[in-house]
Amino acid sequence: MLIDASQQAYCLEQMGIVSWVPQNSSFESPTILRPTIPWITEHSQSAEFLGRIDKGSKQDKSSFGFQSTPVASDPELTQKTVAELKEELLSNSSVIVEDLQPIEEFAVDILPSQEIEDAGLQAFSAQLYAIENRLLILTHIPQQFQEFDVIENMALKMSQALLKQSIQEWQSAHFSWPDRLNNSYFVEKTDWMLGAFESFIERYLEDLSSSVTLIIAGQQLQKVVELLPETSPIHNLVKVNIDSLPELYRIPELKKDAWGAMKKVVLV
Repeated sequence: MLIDASQQAYCLEQMGIVSWVPQNSSFESPTILRPTIPWITEHSQSAEFLGRIDKGSKQDKSSFGFQSTPVASDPELTQKTVAELKEELLSNSSVIVEDLQPIEEFAVDILPSQEIEDAGLQAFSAQLYAIENRLLILTHIPQQFQEFDVIENMALKMSQALLKQSIQEWQSAHFSWPDRLNNSYFVEKTDWMLGAFESFIERYLEDLSSSVTLIIAGQQLQKVVELLPETSPIHNLVKVNIDSLPELYRIPELKKDAWGAMKKVVLV
């Protein structure tokens, strides 16, 4: 402590503090080696200071307030492998891993998907016209057909003649399968095609009255409608089958038979 006190007195003297104890008190300082620089630098570390650092690094960590807690390890548990633990759980019925609730099973009737032998039905296009909340026209569209304005004008004139009134409210929509679906697995699944087509029609049936008449134009489209499930609301509608509108446009002689079939069903 005398060495530390003398060094402290020397440092205070270097800072200008020459008197820091009462005058009547006697202070005896031993002769020590005073360094040129009072603070420790990188090149002036004394052996005593380095020794204190080494001694402090080897001190027990408990002196700093931390005490390591020994972990008790069971040698039997550490020696067991995963396979042994799994075998023990399976063989010992007294070991309860988890309390599981009983699983309730419900029987669900899964209807087999219908297979379409006609390859032409696996890819088709259709045009829908909902007119005056009374008529729903579905016509088959060939893949290369582009004259939609012509068949649209034909559907409006045909509806005006059937309803005997001017057409003020109508809407149209286009359906195509498989459209942009490129996955061959889903393209070949018939239930996906029928489900998509049924949803397409039901989307417009919600805005129409229950007494709407469904006109199905085109034999290919008529086969698709027949394959829809019996629970589909489409089967509850009054239906009439005619040739497709593109066929009526290209072969005018077919219009007479189509007009006669629609006139028998559509009652004004």
